[in-house]
Amino acid sequence: MGLYCILGLQDKGEKIEISRKQADRKWFNLYKQEGDTAITLKYLEERIPKEADGDHFARLFVLYAVGTILAPSSKGYVSSCYLELVVNVSRIKGLNWARFTLEHLLENLALFKSSRRTGLAGNLALFQVWFFEHFQAAGDGLEYAKHQHPLIRNWDEDKVIKRARLQAIKKFGAEKVQQEEVNGDNLRYGTKDEETKMKETMESVGLLLKRCPEFHTVVQMLIAGSTMSTNYDWKQCDSSGSSKLRESHSNVQNGSERASLAGNKDKSEKAKSCQEPGTAFEREATKQSLQVPYAGIKQKRVSKPKMNSAKQKSVSKTKTNIASVGALTKGLKLNDLELHAISYVCEEMAIHPKKNLVRVGISQLDATSLKCLVAPVEGNTTEKWLHSGIINSYGTMLNSDRKNNNAEMKHAVSDAQCQWICKVGRAWIKSGRPHWRLYLELAQELLGADMVFLPMNTSNTHWWLCVLHPGRNEFQVLNSFNWHIDYEQETFELRCGIHSILQAILNSSEKLASRWNNYDILKWDVVVKDNIPRQYDACSCGIFTIKYMQYWNGRELTNMFSQTDMETIRKRMPAELIMTPLNEITSSKDHVLAM
Repeated sequence: MGLYCILGLQDKGEKIEISRKQADRKWFNLYKQEGDTAITLKYLEERIPKEADGDHFARLFVLYAVGTILAPSSKGYVSSCYLELVVNVSRIKGLNWARFTLEHLLENLALFKSSRRTGLAGNLALFQVWFFEHFQAAGDGLEYAKHQHPLIRNWDEDKVIKRARLQAIKKFGAEKVQQEEVNGDNLRYGTKDEETKMKETMESVGLLLKRCPEFHTVVQMLIAGSTMSTNYDWKQCDSSGSSKLRESHSNVQNGSERASLAGNKDKSEKAKSCQEPGTAFEREATKQSLQVPYAGIKQKRVSKPKMNSAKQKSVSKTKTNIASVGALTKGLKLNDLELHAISYVCEEMAIHPKKNLVRVGISQLDATSLKCLVAPVEGNTTEKWLHSGIINSYGTMLNSDRKNNNAEMKHAVSDAQCQWICKVGRAWIKSGRPHWRLYLELAQELLGADMVFLPMNTSNTHWWLCVLHPGRNEFQVLNSFNWHIDYEQETFELRCGIHSILQAILNSSEKLASRWNNYDILKWDVVVKDNIPRQYDACSCGIFTIKYMQYWNGRELTNMFSQTDMETIRKRMPAELIMTPLNEITSSKDHVLAM
């Protein structure tokens, strides 16, 4: 019933059996592009609108549906073993496609659970909707039994956002299972009325997926959540979705940020690629594209004789595969310096992943931390999530630039400082007393700025920006996701923390230079800015946050950007971080310039 409600596919018909024998060469050549060694989804997509023959159109469409919805994988092709399903066009409508897509998803879920795979294949749209249908987030206050099934009929954008947010707060595994007996009369197959309802349901799903990008992240949160450790109180997700230790507030007070990689397991333990059906030459054709972005960095062993010794010791030299770097940046307009910086990061990622390449202020970034910036252009995964050290490095660069611009004083607070301020706020809410320990340096930075940027990280899954604007008495919010939440409540701890620090200083004998007129931040308006660029993927929130900090003047963005610019911006960031005058690791600069 769930398959019918979600996809409109009835669980009836001939069971689909896939043989693993070599595909018929005639049919294979007919539906692949000349020069390709596999039936690529890109070619099918281009050919479908141009195909006039009815049978060929049907075959192309079904192959594309299998490769993108019913049995998708991380690869860019559809396996030739599915050709046998479409040779006889009249047979297609009698096949049990519902059972086929369900069994394919279950097989991949079992493989994901039992192996070290980092990616999940299968009908993830079905998985997303089914999960929300059958698992209720604890404490959401909703009565699922009172609503008509499927529940997707009752969802709007606000409800989906609320559910996703609850999921992030409660964490996966805190749900309660709703076991309900659904009256079969409510699911009358084949009636005209049901067909109309199903059409409306599918239109609603499509609209939600288009308007609510958060919905796409649910499965990614499931995957990431299953691997997160719960041994630490202070954690942060890095670009690969792994848990990382977040620095404690004492580290911030001592002025030493640790770009910790404690939770990021040794990457020498290679992720296994998903084995998909298909011929040997198809799998070989996509082998290179499925490897990590650093696979193009070839290692060459060169023997060097040692003085007074008959033994020879091998040393490692690297050679950058320019073609591989070109594949990472395909379609992007980058200069030579930016390409060289990407090459350098890839080299070090392949050989010395723990080597520090950037040290800006108190933030240190090794090759692993920069991995998210050199990921392939195509893809929308947690592999592209930005490490907090990158956000903090750009904040330090922004702070350095503002010292040369007295007309407009801006200051960016680090992520760890934001977390510490929230902790101070929680203590103040509980006790009602200003924080006893005066954080003078931070207070001076706040009071000496016309605008203060505070990057926020919600449940280690999403970056967004808060802005203190004392000139307008506003606490501004810029979020690349159009969340409809109570931001006054969401930011209450942060605002209380700042209020507590300022009140402690005002009540002391300390005298600080200030550009503020109103110190009662709790009486400022919380203003959510709407007319700003939004993201339409699940991995660019960090970049949007950085760009907000760079271009926001308190009223509007001085330079516009959009989702289509994200990959170009991402690939320029390695050069910006390595070549900034603030980077104290000069050897990284020298290496890039020498390439």
